[in-house]
Amino acid sequence: MNKSIYLLVASILIDNFCNLRLFALQPDTALGLSFAWAIFGLFYYTLNKPADSLRIDTSSNRRYVWLIFLGVFFSMTSVYFYYDQSFVATFISQRQLYLFLYFFVLLRMVPSVREVFVFVRWYSILSLGVWILSIINPYSFDRESEQIAYLLSGESGDIGFVSTTLAIVVLYYYFILGQAVAHFSVKGWCKVLFWLAFFILVQNRSMLFLALILTVYSILRIRSRYRYALIVVSAIACVTVIILTKDILLSLYEETVEQLSDLDYNRWNALKFFFTERDNYPLYCMLFGNGTPAADSAYLYSLVQATEFSRAYISDIGLLGNYFYYGLLPLGVIYFIIFKILQGGFAPYFLKLMAVHILLVPTIFSISFGTNTFFFCVVMYLYCYYRTPLSRKTSRSFAESLRTC
Repeated sequence: MNKSIYLLVASILIDNFCNLRLFALQPDTALGLSFAWAIFGLFYYTLNKPADSLRIDTSSNRRYVWLIFLGVFFSMTSVYFYYDQSFVATFISQRQLYLFLYFFVLLRMVPSVREVFVFVRWYSILSLGVWILSIINPYSFDRESEQIAYLLSGESGDIGFVSTTLAIVVLYYYFILGQAVAHFSVKGWCKVLFWLAFFILVQNRSMLFLALILTVYSILRIRSRYRYALIVVSAIACVTVIILTKDILLSLYEETVEQLSDLDYNRWNALKFFFTERDNYPLYCMLFGNGTPAADSAYLYSLVQATEFSRAYISDIGLLGNYFYYGLLPLGVIYFIIFKILQGGFAPYFLKLMAVHILLVPTIFSISFGTNTFFFCVVMYLYCYYRTPLSRKTSRSFAESLRTC
């Protein structure tokens, strides 16, 4: 079975067919199919083990997800003792977390860097196509008519909407950015500028601004006998894209400054509510989290009140919200891997850029939400892959251009 296709099918299932009205299922049905596809992958790649699987599918690599699950279990005890919510109810409520099962599938199948690259490329193209469709015919998506009417009215200022996970698209962007910096070519930089323009048009500030900064930084790191000429040409191309989209960029910048200076900004409200204003927040919960609320529970009701009266949405703070739910251990695993990527000479340039993005903008990433969980499986797998000596050697033919510049 083609590994890139397997990963693409997995992402489409987790995304519930990009919420297209023609194909979208009930969320739990799509999630069930995602788990079934993961279990199929485990069995298939157990029976058809690649040569390198024994070197990568090791207990030392599997422990990362087992530690995440251990931390999640401790959070289940928090919600049981402090909110009187049963283990069964919590186990069901946090079901999206079990998509970390795909990390075990990745370790078993051992896709090469090229195969991961092909997957993220096709996922990015799919995201682009779905976004264009949302502009042409937003009624193709399973969304409330009021949301679509508001989009069509033009009051929001948005251009379409994205029904996929931009984190994977950003990973692809850093792939091609690393290649363009290592081996300058007009085609390579046209790809970089195209996807940078895409980020500008979808107007996701958390993805856009840091990607823009890291692009400028990468241009300055170009190494070639024609270094200064290449820097000038690349800079002119980037400035051209910025000038052509200056109205959107200026609007996004002004909105960002206004929101960050507003004490009533929803992200400030979320941080204040979940970390300073919550009652009954003992040391145990600070260490191991508060757990995931179940439907119709008193715990969930308190969080719903937060959204109604404090405008505090836990989804607005990403990984910090994950800490509130699951405590230090799961987040410690993620940040341990992030810091090891940044510190280690084994990690390629594109993976370091992705690690920097996760580190500096934690509010846009989450370990417990659909394809975001799948995204972290891929990042964790790449970390394990590049730490394996044989894999670094065998992947060198493709990944040489992705090495640290």
